[in-house]
Amino acid sequence: MEGKILRTTEICGLLLAAVFCFIDWRVSAGIALGLVCFSLYFLILNASYRGLTESGNVNGLLMILATIVRLDLMAIPLLAGFLFPQYFNVWGCFGGFMVFKIASVIEAARSARE
Repeated sequence: MEGKILRTTEICGLLLAAVFCFIDWRVSAGIALGLVCFSLYFLILNASYRGLTESGNVNGLLMILATIVRLDLMAIPLLAGFLFPQYFNVWGCFGGFMVFKIASVIEAARSARE
C-alpha cells in the first residue's frame, strides 16, 4: 500500500509541477522541493515504524533522531520558500506536501472500490 501511495504521489506531483511550470516556474520548483522532502519523510517514517513494530527492541535515541530528521524534512522546504522566494514559492512547497494527502485519498478510494 505504501508503494502505491508513494507512486501516485510522485505521478500527481510531477503532473502538477508540469502544469505550474507554464504559469510560474517558482511554484513548480516549490512543488518539486516539497515532493522530494515529503517522499524522504515518508520513507523515513515507514522505516522507523517498521523497525519499531518488527523488532521487540526500541532504541530511544534512534527514534528521537528519526523524529528530528522528519520534522526537519517538513521545515526545510517551507524555510527555503521563505528565505529564497526568487527560487521557490512557499505555497508550491506546501502544495508538494498536500499532494501526498490527495494521493492517500485517491488510493483509499481505489482500494475501497476493489
